[in-house]
Amino acid sequence: GMDNHMGWEWTDGFTSVARTVLQPTLVPIRAEARGFLFHGFDPAAIDRHYDTAEREFRAICEEKFSVNLGRSPTTITVRGILQIQLDSAGRPARAVLVLPDPVTLVGHSVNALLLSGDPAGWRRYDSHYVEATGAAGAATPGGVEFQPARVREVEPEGAVGRMVSLSFSQRALVSLSVLPRRFAWQVQGRPSGATPVALFRIGNHGETELDFEFASNEFVCVSVRAEEESEPHWRYQWRYPRPDSRLSVRVGTVFWAMIPLPREALPGPGRYTVRASLCGVPDYQTEATVEVTG
Repeated sequence: GMDNHMGWEWTDGFTSVARTVLQPTLVPIRAEARGFLFHGFDPAAIDRHYDTAEREFRAICEEKFSVNLGRSPTTITVRGILQIQLDSAGRPARAVLVLPDPVTLVGHSVNALLLSGDPAGWRRYDSHYVEATGAAGAATPGGVEFQPARVREVEPEGAVGRMVSLSFSQRALVSLSVLPRRFAWQVQGRPSGATPVALFRIGNHGETELDFEFASNEFVCVSVRAEEESEPHWRYQWRYPRPDSRLSVRVGTVFWAMIPLPREALPGPGRYTVRASLCGVPDYQTEATVEVTG
């Protein structure tokens, strides 16, 4: 045998990939082989040069499967709003973890992570504020891939809430959080990557459903005013994702609405008051503050 292989194995291997087998000799031993006197190659014609077979194998795998075998995944723990994005047919297309306070990965500020696996599997956390621990993978055109090992719902930092009791059987906890509570648009002359949001929630702690009827699918009204202002300089109406004018909050469940706060809402350094309520239902109203440092 040759290198622990039988000779016929080598012959079968050669003939399976080549129509002609050549040997650098005048008279080949095997009848199916042809002889030749000289052979060689031009080193300048090599497309890619590798020092070892291991490096060549790694490069082929990385190119074929779009993975980085030279870098181990980074394990991180982050907090953000989990959102399920739908396709044109209304089916879950992907799950994204929105990070109001970005995380730095490989020198870049990242404010969104793409969750691996079936997006429908994250439906119970849709629009909820969660803490997730897992491996952050390679960056893709759609974002940074994230393989969570643990996900749990947590209370947003700085949540301001109050109990609303309109009858003996109707009790609801209305709360508002602005995340991050303190941030800067610019850090050392560069964008920080912060994406501030307001989280408005209504938790049904009563004994009957909470039913609301609106003029349209604009359910939550939000306004922002600076500390020195008497009137809001920014207003926004959050729309329910479906063309529905009725909202029902079942007993023991929580209605969530995430409202992005753009730069025109929080334009520069200072303290701001964010107020949110169900549109046309002032009983379900609360407010929270946020500070912009730069």
